[in-house]
Amino acid sequence: MKKLAIVTTHPVQYYAPLFRALNARPEIELHVFYLWDFGVTNQQDPGFQTEVNWDLPLLSGYEHTFVPNTSSSPGTHSFWGINNPELVPRLTSYEPDAIVTFGFQYLSLYRLLFSSLQSKTPIILRGDSHNLVKRTGFREQIKRLVRKQIFARYHAFLYVGEANKQYLVESGASSSQLFFSPHTIDNERFGHSNSQASQIREQYNIPSTDFVFLFAGKFEKKKRPDALLEAFLALQDSSNAHLLLVGSGELKEQLAISAKNHPRVHFHPFANQQEMPPIYSSANVLVLPSYGPYETWGLCVNEAFACKTPAIVSSHVGCAQDLIQDHDTGRIFDANSLSSLKEAMQFCLSNPTEVERWSNNAYKRITGCYSYNHAIDGFLAALHAL
Repeated sequence: MKKLAIVTTHPVQYYAPLFRALNARPEIELHVFYLWDFGVTNQQDPGFQTEVNWDLPLLSGYEHTFVPNTSSSPGTHSFWGINNPELVPRLTSYEPDAIVTFGFQYLSLYRLLFSSLQSKTPIILRGDSHNLVKRTGFREQIKRLVRKQIFARYHAFLYVGEANKQYLVESGASSSQLFFSPHTIDNERFGHSNSQASQIREQYNIPSTDFVFLFAGKFEKKKRPDALLEAFLALQDSSNAHLLLVGSGELKEQLAISAKNHPRVHFHPFANQQEMPPIYSSANVLVLPSYGPYETWGLCVNEAFACKTPAIVSSHVGCAQDLIQDHDTGRIFDANSLSSLKEAMQFCLSNPTEVERWSNNAYKRITGCYSYNHAIDGFLAALHAL
């Protein structure tokens, strides 16, 4: 049995089941060190612009510790927002065989990487950053140099997909240090949702034969729900098409104004985790039109696939080359072209039988290669190699 310490910023609904699955493996004794209490206390989510309390257990099934955060403005919004001077002493006391950090870009993690513990205990990075959006300039050159220095302190890397793998290689990781540990969700929980999907359609008076495009997430500029709405309103022969926008955020009022009096654009408020499976199942296609380097993966695509809902995603979405097999599990459109998004949506609307074929392929894709067991295999391979 190996003693494994995971260091991560705060409890996340996607990671808690993974931690429970890791802890259930006989090869691992797990302890998670949290650096902030967001997700388990009443705090405003700046993206959704509402208080978020996840309706699934985030802290059960594994040992964990909240390390005091001394930042004057705690959070993941800045390098200084994760400041936990007690982290290294707590880890030293635990005496792990290895440490996995989820991310690297915070003060506490830099402090760990340059502590004496780094020379005694292997440290592994699991992140999901990518370089799909090439950034240039002097500032970016400095950031790349700093990143290479930071990554040289890691002993191994768990990559979640191909775009993330390329990012790690470009940042100095060698092939012998790379281990595949895919991004995952609870496929089984999302897979039992079809029975309630009709209730979502009935709520918005959507006939069972009509076509539904779905957006689920934060109504913010980088997610581009406004571009999706514009493309939807420009579709031809769309009398049987609907757009369901699920979430909240800074663009909520703007979207409502743009969609005013349109009978087939529907707004659903922020939905918690247990509410989401039937929402995905009620749609024919999920659309994730994010722009820029911010959509490092797009776990809503995993969730949709587990509900047999294929996806249209932009070329800036981290999971695109892993999950979206063009004209097989969905479509990838050019993030720089609104007409490309419209064309992908128009194709789906005009070819519902083809989209139905994608549905089954999407489900096979996500259940075949993207489970908690596959993610854990990456952890174990890295531990064995080290």
